[in-house]
Amino acid sequence: MKRIIKGNEPTELLEYRKTLDSSYRNIPTDVKEVIRKQLLEEQGYLCSYCLGRISQENKMKIEHFLPESGETLNEELNYKNMFAVCNGNEGFPYKEQHCDTRKRNQLISLNPLDENIEQQFIYEQSGYLKAKDENKQVEIDDILNLNIDMLKFSRKKVIEVTRNRFYRKYKKGTWTNQHLQKEIDRLYEKDSKGKFVPFCMAAIQYLEKKMKKT
Repeated sequence: MKRIIKGNEPTELLEYRKTLDSSYRNIPTDVKEVIRKQLLEEQGYLCSYCLGRISQENKMKIEHFLPESGETLNEELNYKNMFAVCNGNEGFPYKEQHCDTRKRNQLISLNPLDENIEQQFIYEQSGYLKAKDENKQVEIDDILNLNIDMLKFSRKKVIEVTRNRFYRKYKKGTWTNQHLQKEIDRLYEKDSKGKFVPFCMAAIQYLEKKMKKT
């Protein structure tokens, strides 16, 4: 996961919440579209859980970190409780689903708003995502299903692309920590279209590991 820094909630959502009997289920389409657009821009067009590419055209969904039911129902119109997520193989068998589609109404501790969320994982070169805490590994594997083959392959691929790009740019044995940091900074920044590189945290951690060896 990548840390998400939330901006101010959209004015349209604030005004709608003031209306009588407002609820997420009955939220006007135009208000929901404003929310979707702002979430995408905040997250650099990446799913809050798997970090795969999402867009308004690519079946993205609005996820409520605290479910829209039970004791957390009053959080349904809280902008800080909303994330943009991928469709998570919606419609496929349960074992192939991931992210919010797999999570459904389960509560998890892995929150993209946490300041230290990026330090809670180890990205192996195989693409396997490992949590530093055993309980959070359960959330990764059983609740979010972030180690299915397609996601492991995507993370492995971005590591390989990053490595090859770096090796083309700098001859082996000539690069410095400053060169590595420059590549890391690039991956932490959005491009000219406001987008992050998909699965960028796997690539960033690969480069950080190289820095420790330099």
